[in-house]
Amino acid sequence: MTKSKIDSQYDTLNKLLTFIKVDFDQVPLDVVYNKIVSCTEKELLDASLDKIPESYFDQFEIFKTQAKLLEFMPKGINKAYGLTQLINQLNLKPENVMAMGDEANDLSMISWAGYGVAMANAVPAVKEEARIISDLTNDQHAVAHIIEKYVL
Repeated sequence: MTKSKIDSQYDTLNKLLTFIKVDFDQVPLDVVYNKIVSCTEKELLDASLDKIPESYFDQFEIFKTQAKLLEFMPKGINKAYGLTQLINQLNLKPENVMAMGDEANDLSMISWAGYGVAMANAVPAVKEEARIISDLTNDQHAVAHIIEKYVL
């Protein structure tokens, strides 16, 4: 966690990790980082999204994973990529996969899967891409409902 004018709230969302604050210029350059996370108030984060240079979106996967959380990952590393790795091992095809989600980080797998499912509380982009939209939220056991309705 780097020091900033605005304190990160990530340690309040992820209590399982140990956080050590350092100045940005002290972050080791010889380490490969799998993602950069920004966690702050929703309003501030949303207002800052439009300020991210377009070229960054060409270089990185950038998406909100929660209302207060923004993640930067290497280009091409997303949930669809992870599912592709899995189905290759299981000898399956994307058209036979169901993927469910609600946030922008789920968009790649919702688009990729043969049966992309959006929860009722999904962000608009996920609902637009989904083949199925649940009338329940993830807090209302939508995943179980969808599996019972379409899989079992």
